[in-house]
Amino acid sequence: MEHAPTKTEHEKRQVNGSRNNINGGKSGFYQYCEIMKKTYSASSIMEAQIMLDMLDHNCISAKLFNEHAQGGLGDIPFTHAYPEVWVIRDSDFERGQGVVNEFEKTPVETRVVFCRACHEENPFNFQLCWQCGAGLELPSSREGRV
Repeated sequence: MEHAPTKTEHEKRQVNGSRNNINGGKSGFYQYCEIMKKTYSASSIMEAQIMLDMLDHNCISAKLFNEHAQGGLGDIPFTHAYPEVWVIRDSDFERGQGVVNEFEKTPVETRVVFCRACHEENPFNFQLCWQCGAGLELPSSREGRV
């Protein structure tokens, strides 16, 4: 099971390059080295995957750690089981933090709307009732409840 690097591992983690050095000789092991940095700690695997996709959409290479660690809850501390997104290139870290900040500013919608046909509660942003499939009013004319 792949786990997130600890702080000391974070400082040592490197992305391997070619075994040849920049001049083409065989003496150097790494052509380049980059230090990965933790960008985001998610509360769920879905949230971590959304963040990974958002970073990818912004051309930022990242890796997901602790993808399967939640199965170990009880044996490991819960804080070690959170899915984590790590940016691969140090040079992308600041841009990655900007993506994270924008994501965290996104408001969470808690209002609901009730279906006129079956009276079932639906999330405010639904256009069709999840229970009966009837059309819900347009979002501009809805009166939701918190």
